[in-house]
Amino acid sequence: MQGAGAISQALRAVTSPSLVVVDAITDDNLLEIGKAAKGCKLITGGSGVALGLPANFGLSGRKARWSGVQGAGAILSGSCSAATRGQVAAYAKNHPSFEIRADQVMSNEVTALRVANWMLDNIDTAPLAYSSADPAAVAAAQAKYGGDTVATKIEAMFASIAKLLMAGGVKRFVIAGGETSGAVVAGLGIKAMEIGPEIAAGVPAMRAHGLAIALKSGNFGDVDFFEAALKTLDAS
Repeated sequence: MQGAGAISQALRAVTSPSLVVVDAITDDNLLEIGKAAKGCKLITGGSGVALGLPANFGLSGRKARWSGVQGAGAILSGSCSAATRGQVAAYAKNHPSFEIRADQVMSNEVTALRVANWMLDNIDTAPLAYSSADPAAVAAAQAKYGGDTVATKIEAMFASIAKLLMAGGVKRFVIAGGETSGAVVAGLGIKAMEIGPEIAAGVPAMRAHGLAIALKSGNFGDVDFFEAALKTLDAS
C-alpha cells in the first residue's frame, strides 16, 4: 500500500537467495508491484501480475493492432476442470464433438489420425475434440494405466491432432487445458506469439505462423468461451 518505493526497499533487504511473494488486493497494488519488479530476473504469478509490467518496457498505454486470421477453426480440450466441462457441454449442444476417452487412447482404438480426419470432415462447423472427463473417470483411468502414462499419451495425441489439422488447412485453434496448450504449442513448433486482445480474463487472442490461437487453463472463461474465442480469432 506504500507503493513501488517501499516494495523495492523490501526486496533489496533480502540478502540471501530467496523466493519473494508479494501479495495484492487491488489493481493499484499490481501496478506498483510491476514498477518495483523492473530489475527482477524472474517474476511469476497469476495473470494479474502482468498489469504492472508493460510500463517497464515503455509500452504503457500503447494499444496493439489486431486482426484475426481468416480460415477454418477447431477446438481441442484436455482440461477436466468444472469450468471447462461446462464449456464443452455448452458448445457440444450446437456443434459436432468427439469425446476422446482415456481407455480408447491407451488401447489405440482412437488415434490422432482418426480424430483429425473426423474433425476435418466436419471443419465447416468448427468441431470440438475433448478428453474432459469427470474426475471419477479420470481417477479410474489413472489407477488402471498410471497417471503420468495416461497424461503423456493424451497430450501427445493432442499435439499430433493439431499438426494434422494445421496440415489440413485449419487456421484458428482454441485450446483448453494448461498441459494440453503446452503440448499443442510444442507440436505446432511455435516459439513465440504476438499477443492480441483479451477474450476472457487472463486469456488473450494470439497469432503465430499465420495461425490465430487461444490458450486457456481449465477454470478460465465463461460458459460460452469457445464461441467467443473463435469469433475473436476470426478476421472475417
